[in-house]
Amino acid sequence: MSRSGVGVNSGTDKNTGQSIAALVARCLVMSFLYPVLSLILIAVIAWIVNNRMPAEGTIRPIVNIVASLIVVGVVLWLINTYIPMAGSIKAILNIVVVVATCVFVLKAFGLWGGIVRLWANFTSRLNPR
Repeated sequence: MSRSGVGVNSGTDKNTGQSIAALVARCLVMSFLYPVLSLILIAVIAWIVNNRMPAEGTIRPIVNIVASLIVVGVVLWLINTYIPMAGSIKAILNIVVVVATCVFVLKAFGLWGGIVRLWANFTSRLNPR
């Protein structure tokens, strides 16, 4: 600082600003890069399990379901993190994705038909014709 109390710019503020900007850019790239790399890894593992590995009939659907759940979770996290939207829209999107994922898992395990029949029986008893 000079005697007048005004700081003397020695160029360090500019370098500090550039290094902070570079750090922020690097963090954003890395936080986006890791989920994308994990999605690619999941796709490769699913391809290997489905096409190259001799596996029994029951292991493939389970691996596909787990891979699908991981992909849905990562994509939903990416949307929630990087796409700006109102909180109410984000909550509706999350609910829709969770319900659709639950239906997918129930269908994959063969439980969806039983739940639909149970619901039909329940509603027919409430509203007899």
